[in-house]
Amino acid sequence: MEVYSEGSVSSVYYLLLEAAGVENVHADHAASHLGKAQGISNILRSVFHNTQHRVVALPQDVLLKHSVSHETVLRAECNKALIEVFFDIANRAKQHLAKARSLSKQVPKPAHILFLPATAVDSYLERLRRTHFNAFDPSLQQRNTLLPLFLYWNKFILKY
Repeated sequence: MEVYSEGSVSSVYYLLLEAAGVENVHADHAASHLGKAQGISNILRSVFHNTQHRVVALPQDVLLKHSVSHETVLRAECNKALIEVFFDIANRAKQHLAKARSLSKQVPKPAHILFLPATAVDSYLERLRRTHFNAFDPSLQQRNTLLPLFLYWNKFILKY
């Protein structure tokens, strides 16, 4: 899961940093963790859509750890074991997001705006937490109408 996220999302952040002329090891490190957090949260966000197309993109090791079959996921039977799967995956994303944010004081200011998608990742993970880690909850499919306000505020205070 982390390898996939590093290759697909973090690499975009590396390109953005390079295009912005930001050459800083801490910015690269933050980009790595932010990309992993975003990629992992995208896997969770896609669960509802993927099950409608009979696709399970959740990590096999986490499913096996909690004895959850693909069929359980495809039936969208949100039982205790599946909630634990979603919790474990969300926890990994939250850890990477926290690590990226812990580096913010060492990241040059021009890079902060490039990392604003962290706001959307954090927003989704918080909404998932409020649904008790039920990735099938219909409220997670709704647009977060406050997200533009959060993005503007975080841009203003240079927080990602």
